[in-house]
Amino acid sequence: MRTPGMRRKTKVIDTLLDRIQSVHTPGQRSDCPRDLADDLFSLDRSDPEFLPESNLGLAVSSPLIARVYLGDALGFAIYARVAP
Repeated sequence: MRTPGMRRKTKVIDTLLDRIQSVHTPGQRSDCPRDLADDLFSLDRSDPEFLPESNLGLAVSSPLIARVYLGDALGFAIYARVAP
């Protein structure tokens, strides 16, 4: 966790969280449908003991990471099914 590569990745996740938080204020999202980030931020505001602010980075970035692996798995499954 203390290697230069992990520190860079942590900084990227922190930057991502800051960007998401800056565009997910209630005023900016008034006419938009709710998404996962809105639900996570409202959960943090309503019950900070259940989802502390220190865990928001993991909670927000986990679906992004899972999306990559799910896409790879689906691509492999389609390729395996179509390939002769």
